[in-house]
Amino acid sequence: MKAFEYKMDIEDSFNENRYDDFENKDFESVKLSELIKLCDSYCFYFTLTEQTVFLYNGLQYKKLMERLEPYLVTSFLTKEWYSYFTSDENKLKISVYYLNEQTKDILLNMFYDMFMKPKLGFNNPNESLPEDLCFFRKDKSLFFGSVSHESIARFYVTEAELESCEIPGTFKELPYETISTYSGEKLCLWNNYDVTFSDK
Repeated sequence: MKAFEYKMDIEDSFNENRYDDFENKDFESVKLSELIKLCDSYCFYFTLTEQTVFLYNGLQYKKLMERLEPYLVTSFLTKEWYSYFTSDENKLKISVYYLNEQTKDILLNMFYDMFMKPKLGFNNPNESLPEDLCFFRKDKSLFFGSVSHESIARFYVTEAELESCEIPGTFKELPYETISTYSGEKLCLWNNYDVTFSDK
């Protein structure tokens, strides 16, 4: 297994306006269309995360959930998820969806990049939307994990996959043994939760 971690330019990390102009961005994130194209060849599911202390009742949130609902596999609450540890008072709601043509279109219509930044027209600062996009193989192992507000993103790629996929240049390889111990990758194993999955 190989691990690749996203490295944001230090100047971009302090640029509060780096997402203001999506079409003419001056930072090295990865467009959501590029990420989905890469993950689509290897993945079967994706997850979105909601924090239970946030109020999700805005118009854009409702539209997104309504469109995704037919493709929902399962959802559950947890205090631990990918690179994320929280409290009983702020459990995370993890929603698992099938990755297919319909759900790809839904995500691409609303979000611009891999950190789930809303496109213009959907970016209401007073409205909370799901974040932390993760992609999983059919065997439910993690292929790509992210934490949006921390600009954390990593790929976990097998030797065989690496022969056919091209990891974006903004990701740098790290020793898998090191990164897997602190990234929370193993927290994403489905058998940690009382959930049931089915094929597409």
